[in-house]
Amino acid sequence: MFKNKTGLINSQDLKTKPMKIAYIALTVLFLLISLIFVLPPLWTVLSSFKDVKEFIQMPPTIIPRSFHPEKLITVWNDLNFSKLYLNTLVILVGTVVVKISFCGLAAYVISKMKPKGSKVIFWMIIATMMIPGQVKLVAVYKNILDFPLLHINMINTYWPLFLMGGADAFMIVVYKSFFDGIPDLLIEAAKIDGVGSFGMFSKIILPLSKSVIITSILLTMSGVWGDFFWPRMILKEKELWNIMLAILELKDTYPIDIQFSGLVFAIVPPIILFLFLQKHIMQGFTMSGIKG
Repeated sequence: MFKNKTGLINSQDLKTKPMKIAYIALTVLFLLISLIFVLPPLWTVLSSFKDVKEFIQMPPTIIPRSFHPEKLITVWNDLNFSKLYLNTLVILVGTVVVKISFCGLAAYVISKMKPKGSKVIFWMIIATMMIPGQVKLVAVYKNILDFPLLHINMINTYWPLFLMGGADAFMIVVYKSFFDGIPDLLIEAAKIDGVGSFGMFSKIILPLSKSVIITSILLTMSGVWGDFFWPRMILKEKELWNIMLAILELKDTYPIDIQFSGLVFAIVPPIILFLFLQKHIMQGFTMSGIKG
């Protein structure tokens, strides 16, 4: 980052003493910031292997003196984490499919088809981002209990979670910004070849939108994986619970060291996925015009 020609500090700058000091100071600062983010999950994982006596001792130990990996197996079997992972995966896949379909199609219509009034609709979508989430809770829950027109009670189903994923104004803005960068000539050429509107979306727009789709999937996974409030409100049957609802049960039925063992299963998968796919997040935002 610092030594290339387009970086903040290039190799020529590093030959001067003030720049060397600035470089060292920035390096130390970034290392401290990294530690702030890395140490809590690392401490959680390491603490999950301690026995309860070492866990509560003061001062606490960073590296476990006792090592009990069998606690992870106990928690996995007792809480049936394979089922919890499957439930969470079902919620994730359903939410991703609905989000790409609804948000992607909405952004495609606004960006490329541009029907009359599309700009007004787009600004109305942006305006919904200004409404605090707490204001919408009662109305959303009422619609879950009695879905409009169909009059269906969707408690103990995953459908409310799927549909709420499709009503994501932020992702509509991200998709729309990305689609704006796709040349209109491709759309015109497809029209000449007789491709319909939906065919253009599925055969041209989506294949060219790999980066923003991966970004959407990662952000959706982060939201779905950590979602507690709506699953708690909707999923009353234990067989339908996701990871976070099971973590709540740990608090009431297991000692604190076992609770940390359960937290490992909740925090490790998203971290691993992010480490492998993190470049796609920045690439998706950069290509969509959303700068961090």
